[in-house]
This record gives sequence, structure tokens and C-alpha cells, in this order.
Amino acid sequence: MVRSHAQSRRVLSTVCLSLAFLVSACGGGGTSSGNSADKYKFAVVEAVVNPFYSPFPQALDDVSKAEKIPTPFLGAPQNFDQTQENTIIDGFVAKGIKALAVQPVDAVAGNQTIKRLVQQHINVVTFGSCGKTQEAGAIYCLQSDVKKASYIATKNLIQTIGGKGKIVHLAGQVADTSTAPRIAGVEQAVSEAGAGVTLLQTISDIDSAEAAQNAVSNLLAAKRSQIDGIVATAYNPSVAMANELRRLNETRIKGVAIDTDPIVLKAIADGFLLATQAGNPYEQAYISVLSMKYLADGCKWKDSSAAGFVVDAPYLYTTKDTVNTLAQAEADATKKIADSWKSTYWTC
Repeated sequence: MVRSHAQSRRVLSTVCLSLAFLVSACGGGGTSSGNSADKYKFAVVEAVVNPFYSPFPQALDDVSKAEKIPTPFLGAPQNFDQTQENTIIDGFVAKGIKALAVQPVDAVAGNQTIKRLVQQHINVVTFGSCGKTQEAGAIYCLQSDVKKASYIATKNLIQTIGGKGKIVHLAGQVADTSTAPRIAGVEQAVSEAGAGVTLLQTISDIDSAEAAQNAVSNLLAAKRSQIDGIVATAYNPSVAMANELRRLNETRIKGVAIDTDPIVLKAIADGFLLATQAGNPYEQAYISVLSMKYLADGCKWKDSSAAGFVVDAPYLYTTKDTVNTLAQAEADATKKIADSWKSTYWTC
């Protein structure tokens, strides 16, 4: 299904307010009934409420219709907090789920949760944050190589500014297992560029709307004239960068973002951002449910080695020349991996 980005990033209208969290427990429906419905009772849990995940409801609906199974439950903690995520997971366990797809919040505590679920004979697949989830008993992990993506973004930024100048890195939460490798990727690209490029500052723990907006606004107010480029490797900093560069009518500073918020894509189209590294959350959700279906049908993951555990979901480096065809590119990428997913990775 080809989706416009307006459709993909629609507001999380399917989520329900429960306790201190936004939990989309509105799933669990579908065309199956009786034993079949129980067999395919799944849940998907995001790491935090964030617009990045807004394609998830549509992906879950699409894959459920294609596979003729009930729509999985969908939930997310309000904050990037493992205890909150555990509360949501436990609620779904109480509903009798047979499998869970999850992006763990914390590398250590998240693994403890996975171990507990596996001991309860609940299949677990992970996405977004692999860490040591294989050791905890997860079947596999679908994750973009975030270090490589950040490295490529920074290399392209450095090339665009002529191989010399000062750049700033806007990073995500330190607790996020993706943040450290993203920082490493940026630092590697800067190191390889030589003495002509300086990493002026790395600002982390700003992956919330308010924190990101304040950080970017303060940064440009204080150091705008010193900065030649900005690379943002988290969602909210990317949006804040796009907003602030547009507000200032700033096109000298080159910015590379991550993900595909409409504000980011419009800024690229209008020339206020150079590019974005586009992830594919629709693919993450779709493939996760497809995998839980295969597990319920008795399929086994082929490669149990450490190298075979992680499946790369490449980012799409998107510029003004390709931004208008990104939705098609994402749809094509999801179809490509889905068409060969069973034969490549599963024994059924």
C-alpha cells in the first residue's frame, strides 16, 4: 500500500489514555475467532509515545488484514521509562498474548523483562534497540545500523560544507541504546575529515519537543555565526532544527536530520534542510507482526548466531531531489523485505 506522508504521520488517534500512559489497547480485533484468535493474540510495544511511531497503527491493520489474523494490541509508555513500559507489557500479558514485539527502553532492565516473558512461553521479537536482547531470549532484532546511518549523514554534511568548518551534533536520550553508537558514528566521520572539521558541540538528552526546541533555539542564539552544519540523530531535535532554521530564514547552515516528520520533509523541500536519514517505522511494525504470525505457525528462525540475530533495516538518505518519492521508496522497501522474509530467515 502506497501511503502519503500526511497519512503516515497522522496523529496517534488510535491510542487510549490509561493511567499515566498513552496506551493503544484498542487492537485485538480482527477476522479470526475462537482458537485461531487466541493463537494469534499479539502485542506491539513502542519505546515511548513519539510521532515517529505514527505509521504503526496502519501497518498493524495492513498486515493483519493480509494475514487474516486479529489486529495486535499496541502500546507505548508516555515517557522513556522501562518501568512504564513494563506496566504496559504486563497488561497485555494479562490479556493472554502469545507473542510480543517490543523496542526495549533500557538495555539491562529491558532484558530482564524479556527473560521473564520467555519463561512464560511468550515469544519475543525486538526492533529498534537490539542490545543484548538475544541473550535474554528474543528470537531476532530488526534494527537499522544507527552508527552507520549517523556516519553517512555526517560524511555527507561535511562534503556539502566543503570539507571544512564547525558542526554541531544534536543527539537523543543517553538512556536510549541507539544514542551511543550514533555519537560514535558522528565522531568517526569528523575524525576522518581531518583538522579542517571541528565538532563544536554534542548536545544530548533533548529528545522531547520542549527540550529540543529550547536547545536549538539557545544554540543558534549563541553560536549561529560559528556553525556551518548541524547533524541531528534523534526525532525531536530534527524537528526543532527544521523549525528554527526556517524561522530564522537560515540557509547558510546545512542541516541533516533523521526520520520523516512532515516538518522535516517540508524543510528539505523548501531548502532549509539538506537531507534526512529516513527510517521506516511502517516496516518495523509490519515485519514484527509477520514474524509473530510465523512463530505461532511453528516456524523457526534460521540463523541463531549473533551475526544472524540482527537484521539491518537501512535508512534512506533523502534530499530535495528524492523527498517527493520517499513514500513510494518506503513502501517498496517494506514490500521487498516482506516478500522474501519467510524464505530468507525462517524454516517453516
